[in-house]
Amino acid sequence: MAKLISTAGCVSALLIFMFTVGAEALAGEPPIKRTELLRADIEGAPGKETVIYIADVAPGGAGGKHTHYGDEFVYVLDGVLMVEPDGKEAITLKQGETAHLSSDVVHAAKNGSESEPAKVLVFLVVEKGKPLAEPHEATYGQVYSAAGRAGICCAADWASDKIQSRKAAILGRDAAPPGQTM
Repeated sequence: MAKLISTAGCVSALLIFMFTVGAEALAGEPPIKRTELLRADIEGAPGKETVIYIADVAPGGAGGKHTHYGDEFVYVLDGVLMVEPDGKEAITLKQGETAHLSSDVVHAAKNGSESEPAKVLVFLVVEKGKPLAEPHEATYGQVYSAAGRAGICCAADWASDKIQSRKAAILGRDAAPPGQTM
């Protein structure tokens, strides 16, 4: 007999699924490809590490709203990057320009061009062992919109223990906080 899934259950399952596979997997090609160059402990700062990577951002590519467990420093190698801090005007960075974002700034980033890729050098000084980014909470409308674009409907097995465990590992905390995040 088929199980009926409530709207809240469906949204929770979708959030868990999106957290597990990532938004880029739903869209096909990843909008942002990260190539880690270095990860090292910071001497004299127990529990802190630096992570340096190159972010290749596809034309029109964008990342979701997020924060970091420390400071982020960016340097645009090629193209144009738009950084969109919550509640503030977007910052447009061109080749050779830099920006600093503290850990309390919820932000998104996207390629400022629909036709040319962007390449960004990113330095993070973060808490060791934490994820590089913590996704910011999404609204139900954003979840339904993303699901519709991806052609997804709800499935009961998305809320399985395996996926809950994966989400907990990604977040570094309990898998079912009040108010799901993506």
